[in-house]
Formats: sequence, C-alpha cells, structure tokens
Amino acid sequence: MEKNGARTAICALILSLIGIAATYLYQCLFCVIDAGEVKTQIRLILLFLSGLPVVITELIFVLLAIKRPGWELKYVCLTQIIASLLFIGLLLTLFPHIPIPYILIPAREMAGNFLQLLIEMFAGAAAGICLLVGLIVFAIKCRKQK
Repeated sequence: MEKNGARTAICALILSLIGIAATYLYQCLFCVIDAGEVKTQIRLILLFLSGLPVVITELIFVLLAIKRPGWELKYVCLTQIIASLLFIGLLLTLFPHIPIPYILIPAREMAGNFLQLLIEMFAGAAAGICLLVGLIVFAIKCRKQK
C-alpha cells in the first residue's frame, strides 16, 4: 500500500503540473490566434475548448496507466482524482501569477487578465468534470470489491 500511495502522490503531482503547463501553452496559443484576423465565433469556440489540455493529459495518463502491469483501476482513479484537485488548486493560486509573454498579447487586448480568468474558469470546469468521473468510477470500483 505504501508503494502505491507514494506512486499515486508523485504521479498526481506530475500530472497536475503537466496540466498547468499545457493550459499555459494553450493560453499562449490562444493569444497568437487572437492576434490574427479570426472571427469572434472561432475565438469563443477556442475559449470553450480551453479545458481540453487537462482532459487530454488525464486521458493519456489513464490509458497508459491501465495498460501497465501493477496499476489497479482503484489507484489510477485515485491518482486522477488527486491530480484534478491539485490542478484546480494550482489553477486558482499559481496560474494568475504566470504572466503572458508581452509579445503574444494582441495589440487591442487591454484585459489580458480577464482572458486568463476565462481560461481558468473553463479549464477548472473541465477538471471538475474529470474529478467527478474519477469519483464515480472510484466509488463503483470500491463498491464491487466489498
């Protein structure tokens, strides 16, 4: 159990940091796309998809962890739950303090912090959905073991 607990904690921390980095890169990509002549509808779609990096990183982790021997589904779900909670915590505390590179901010953008807040909201909502799915699968798995 101790080996699984340490592995779960380390993997959850790494997964949440990868999620923060992917969300930051998505924010930079959004600023680059926003600087061009793009329609408002495309900007809104890209804003709604700002939770996609965290969902993709967690899905990749779950798919890789399930195929590895020694990882039970219970510990995979527990790692994913902890990673989602850490991601949301880091998103609320650390993410606002990471500045967007000045060169990427569009010339007309005067509310860069508002863009960052919107990306935080949508990414946090996606992490919340991942957390909910992980909790449901974890509860089902624990109930079957009883």
